[in-house]
Amino acid sequence: METSDSSDFTKLHNFLREHGVDFVSDVKISHSAEIHFALFVSADHVSAKSGKGVTSHRQMKLLQQAAKAETGLVVEWIVTPGQEAAAMEASIQQLIEVNHPGVVQAVYISSPKITPISVWVETKTTLDSRLQSLLKALIKQFLDLYGIADPLLMFGDSVNLPSNPTIMRKLKIHGPLTPEQFVEVLVSARLVIPNLRWLQTRLDAFRKQGFVIRSPEGKYSLTEPGLDLVPFGKNRSSSDVERALALGRRKW
Repeated sequence: METSDSSDFTKLHNFLREHGVDFVSDVKISHSAEIHFALFVSADHVSAKSGKGVTSHRQMKLLQQAAKAETGLVVEWIVTPGQEAAAMEASIQQLIEVNHPGVVQAVYISSPKITPISVWVETKTTLDSRLQSLLKALIKQFLDLYGIADPLLMFGDSVNLPSNPTIMRKLKIHGPLTPEQFVEVLVSARLVIPNLRWLQTRLDAFRKQGFVIRSPEGKYSLTEPGLDLVPFGKNRSSSDVERALALGRRKW
């Protein structure tokens, strides 16, 4: 006799087969009350447009909605780091370390298949404009070798004031959030928020750039372009995995 979990798994398997989904690398039963299954897909298989063996954020959202409507199952997509992005991250970090030792803590790159590509450089200290310019030139020169032009470069230091990359990553993990709820999230991560207006200004700046949207209820979340900008991180400590865990703990 089939258990509830095995019956749901069969329904999900049939749904994926009927919809021609051929890019899922793994399926895990979720222990969150809000989600039935987590579907894993490598960043190497996420592109701006869906096609054979690849998907897009838009297609994943549509499949999520269809799964709920057709099977009653709630699924969450977990994008794991791709090999190409991970190799480029390691190469850029090593290149910077050779030329400017002790400056960079980590380098994260969004999917090379989605343009514009974003490179987020987490630094150990606040960089002056001269050193930032040198690092930008170094990174752009490296990406030119891969035919990647006009990357979006962001820098964030390790002080407690949250950088723009940190704000976007936290919003991806915990959104949608009101500014007041977002302050609680950031403070719980031991980040310093000068005041609510400071955070509101950052969110509205992202909104004007098209990376963040505000709901009629005043809650902020990332748009599809915003999701494309947030790198996945390394291994299973990625922002998508953290989001799945956060959903299981959500109280609002």
